Amino acid sequence: MSGFAKLDSGIVNSTIWVQPHDVLRVWIWFLSQADSRGTVDTAAPALSLICMVPLERMREILLLLESPDPDSRSPNDDGRRIEKIEGGGWRIINYGKYRESRDPQERKEYQRNWDKQHRPSGHQRAAVRQKSDHSPTQSDQTRPETTKAEAERAEAEKKDQKKKQPALPLAFSIPSWISQEAWEGFAEMRKRKRAPLTQRACSMVVKELTKLRSEGHDANAVLDQSTLNSWTAVYPVKAGKSGSPAAQRSAPSATDMDYLNAVGK
Repeated sequence: MSGFAKLDSGIVNSTIWVQPHDVLRVWIWFLSQADSRGTVDTAAPALSLICMVPLERMREILLLLESPDPDSRSPNDDGRRIEKIEGGGWRIINYGKYRESRDPQERKEYQRNWDKQHRPSGHQRAAVRQKSDHSPTQSDQTRPETTKAEAERAEAEKKDQKKKQPALPLAFSIPSWISQEAWEGFAEMRKRKRAPLTQRACSMVVKELTKLRSEGHDANAVLDQSTLNSWTAVYPVKAGKSGSPAAQRSAPSATDMDYLNAVGK
């Protein structure tokens, strides 16, 4: 399958443009027929017929394209445009430049069309979601295997970082009589209810726990009760109440509900 090279408008300002017409015709033919690596598998007699140029003249043109060009805008290989390759044929030296010269909008449109043509059916998308290695977003050259591994490692590190984040603000330190497990469970519940503990909220909860502790309540049991019932505030563990969530949700009094609404904001 033939490759693709955009005919850049800059060609009219290049030294190839001032060459005779047959030289320009051969050069454009090279650009249009090169594969993804910029190589063209052909011979001078075949080129002579295709480009309608006498064989001897074709040999002169090929020699010209293989020779240094001191006025070329490209410093690569002293301005040479093509080079012979082993096994026959030629390689366009700056082919990567011509191939990648599409503007961003054109590449996006090309990508959309490619995805539309190669998008799997509904049941295939449900079964597997993976991108083809032959997608035009991939480089023409084989990408290093480490690219995928590095992406997976970065994603794993990102997940680990999230797991290591504490459930409460780093600057807040809970009293020693509060269990870390009970506190973090309460903080995680608050977070899931989209009412994460701020510095102010932490201080208010600890203040209330201190009060309840002075009244003979177990602070950790108080926290566990709120966690179990998804309460954003803390209340006394009332004796004689059923342990079921439905029964315990009736525990807060009217005064408690006022406090709950104030702290949960």
